Amino acid sequence: MNGTTRTTCLCLRSLLCTACLLIATPILFAQAPPPPPPAPDAVPPVVVQHPRKDVPLLPADSVPEQKITFDIVSVKAHKAEDCNQRSPCLNRVELPTNGDGFAFRGATIYTVLHFAYGGNGRGGEWAVLGQPKWVDTDLYDIRGKVTEEDIPAWQKMDPDTKRIAVRELLRDMLKLKVHEDAKEVPIYALVVGKNGPKMKEYQPGDTVKTPDGRLLQGTVLAWFTPNELVCQAMDMDRLANSLNPRIDHTVLDRTGLTGLYNFTLEINWMRAPTNPEDADPSVPSVFTSIQKLGLELKPAKGDPHNLVIDHIERPVTD
Repeated sequence: MNGTTRTTCLCLRSLLCTACLLIATPILFAQAPPPPPPAPDAVPPVVVQHPRKDVPLLPADSVPEQKITFDIVSVKAHKAEDCNQRSPCLNRVELPTNGDGFAFRGATIYTVLHFAYGGNGRGGEWAVLGQPKWVDTDLYDIRGKVTEEDIPAWQKMDPDTKRIAVRELLRDMLKLKVHEDAKEVPIYALVVGKNGPKMKEYQPGDTVKTPDGRLLQGTVLAWFTPNELVCQAMDMDRLANSLNPRIDHTVLDRTGLTGLYNFTLEINWMRAPTNPEDADPSVPSVFTSIQKLGLELKPAKGDPHNLVIDHIERPVTD
């Protein structure tokens, strides 16, 4: 991505050393005060998107108003040697505002599905369920390029509409069949601990320094090491969303905190193993790590609008 692309470092749900998930998004959201001048060598700041819980979810069977055709679709098994410190690519999603398509680098199919079926108010209120194990573990590099005649329409689409267009592609590529289930199920409620939150409040102009020395402004949700999730200008709904792949139930934000915070969370980027004995003993559990932020995870009941996989097949690689 060139220097004019707006970027946000996020965890879209997963992943390795010096890994950082970068999503290029247009600034389409509510007006915010003008940002301060960027620090030297800083990535341009990004307006924080707050959860939009007052709008309906995108139905799983949505189709775009204008059909988009992709003339190039490449699917390759991910190779770690293709990444480097300057260009981390584990669980990276690229969606340039003025680009001609999308790309996933070193991403699990869980991440791909979470991207395609997310947006429009879902926030931390949902998870992917019913998938085979390889959906959570196998890593792929996937690229889709829009046909020349569809590029103008693609570039005018908002992020949610682009997600729907990607769904159409996934239905064919993965032989995918899904349904939504909003029934009440066991969840974990993310709540404030008895001694209050222990996170630093975000201030405009705050920066995070990456392992290769770059300064990131605005919203940051990035894996700088396999066991270190670095967050800046982070709201609690996104934090809950980031915990979902690493725990046995969906996490919903019930903190009541409406601010933005800076913190580092010591958890592993991989999905939590089904057998606790397979977990890395050197890394604190999600339950332990979250307490260091003055937060807790409490068993509860909720209706998180889960996306349930009815059928899925491994993608055919190049």
